Amino acid sequence: MREEANGYIEYNFLDPAFFAILSTPNRGSTISMMIDYKVDLRYQLIDKIVILRNKDLKLDQAEARTIVIFLENERITLISSPTKDGSPKKQKLG
Repeated sequence: MREEANGYIEYNFLDPAFFAILSTPNRGSTISMMIDYKVDLRYQLIDKIVILRNKDLKLDQAEARTIVIFLENERITLISSPTKDGSPKKQKLG
């Protein structure tokens, strides 16, 4: 699922672009570091990726984008929830 608002784009694991972003060469070094320090990070999961956009995009110049990776201890499950509102609950994975 992709959300766009206020100059940023937010991706979570339900969006194929989430995995595409994580597999780019620039993110590869970040993911390698996270794997190397998984014990220090307490085996947290990547919950979402936020890309901060520049509103004055110039197509004739290279542009840097800031990418923020949010970690979580829990992941939203796709299993139906026993709650009254039926919203998905977060499930602890470890």
